[in-house]
Amino acid sequence: MANHISNYLEIRNSNPAVLAYMEWVFERIDGQYDTGTEELAKKVYGEEYPAEYNRGWVIDNCGAKWFNGIIDESGDDYINIQMQSAWDPPSDWIVRLTEKLLSIKNDIIITNTYEDEAYNFVGVQLCAKFEEKHTLIDMDNYDLEKIWDDDEMRDALYDEQYAVKEVLLTDYTEKLKEMGKNNGEYSLK
Repeated sequence: MANHISNYLEIRNSNPAVLAYMEWVFERIDGQYDTGTEELAKKVYGEEYPAEYNRGWVIDNCGAKWFNGIIDESGDDYINIQMQSAWDPPSDWIVRLTEKLLSIKNDIIITNTYEDEAYNFVGVQLCAKFEEKHTLIDMDNYDLEKIWDDDEMRDALYDEQYAVKEVLLTDYTEKLKEMGKNNGEYSLK
């Protein structure tokens, strides 16, 4: 059985058109709690998605064996999404989703904070117009045998993950400012 990965996506700088698109992507089939792999992949990849489910294609193009999710909350300028995936976060799907959303609103930023159910890995992904970046938490700093019973250790891990997300967002904001100083020229080096 594959390890489950919890993914918490935050879409920043949203607007009503972005929300409408996301509600379409995460539209639930009658009677289902969440939206599954095939629906999510078909809506984001369009005709590139195979006519029938192909596990290899999903892994290669979406980043995870399977994934599902729901819109958890939304406001005037943000959307929060909860997702589950197998083996890995659906990182490539998030990159493609970002591309789709950027065609609606060009300053969208998506962050995904994710964790393996056994804490084998924990990380943060940032996707935006000029950057796609992953940062993994060094799990050697945590005792995985004790983390389940140690609330303070888990809190420290989540605090570190949040801090990493904030650094990625701050760094991206600084890069955008620097880009403005260079007549809009920007390099991802």
